[in-house]
Amino acid sequence: MSGFRIINGAPSNGEGGLSNGGGIQVLFSNLTIDRTTISSNSADSGGGIFSASSTLTVRNSTISGNSAVDGGGIYTTDFEGPGVLNIINSTISGNSATGNGGGIYNSRSTGQILFSTISNNSAQFGGGLYSNDGESGNTNTIRVQNSIVAGNQATEDSSSSEVANIGSGGFVSGGNNLVGQNGTVGGFPTIASDIILTRPIGEVLGPLADNGGPTQTQALLAGSPAIDAGTPVDGITTDQRGESRPQGNAPDIGAFEVQPSPSPSPSPSRSPDDQSPTS
Repeated sequence: MSGFRIINGAPSNGEGGLSNGGGIQVLFSNLTIDRTTISSNSADSGGGIFSASSTLTVRNSTISGNSAVDGGGIYTTDFEGPGVLNIINSTISGNSATGNGGGIYNSRSTGQILFSTISNNSAQFGGGLYSNDGESGNTNTIRVQNSIVAGNQATEDSSSSEVANIGSGGFVSGGNNLVGQNGTVGGFPTIASDIILTRPIGEVLGPLADNGGPTQTQALLAGSPAIDAGTPVDGITTDQRGESRPQGNAPDIGAFEVQPSPSPSPSPSRSPDDQSPTS
């Protein structure tokens, strides 16, 4: 599905209460979401999207302002077989959960997060990302690369403001991420190529806004450490808006690629014919 706006959804379980997947519910299927906004939906699990035993791919899209008990933005799990979650060039911002996983709740799914921005989400635990492997022996690893996971909040445990991994696997770093804020990683399992943000997120990342393209994004501000700090990935040559990347020596981290400022137009010169006559 491409080019949709899914807003203000709230599924009913038939008894007047919330169920799963406020915006979209995916069961035992494959779904690719592209250039789509999923906003202001609510549910018990998966305020924006609920995915079970499915392959869910989110590209060039924004998931914002959704709410749930668990998985404010996305909830992915397995019912009858493992799930897969792929998020590419997308923004997950301003979602909330009264329980776990403000941005994403993962239970027994694998996948990857590439060139995406996960910020300003909140939950009791795992403000940005939350993973629980459930029964032992289940595969449960999602690789995060070239992405921003910063400025999220966990109200009950600040050490899990960005990521809470319960059990084995969970969200792991593939490198070149911008994480945390004010010098703390918030539970993100960093490796050497990751950048730990030493300032407040608002100094390096703008608010969710129309920055061009079909969906809202969060622009990198001047001096952001995310600029030119990513690493190329085969097949990804644009950002969420469709703007070309990279623009510098390396791609920017996150869903937004800073574009060069246009050159100023030269001032017109006056020809001799334009000169005023003198007396």
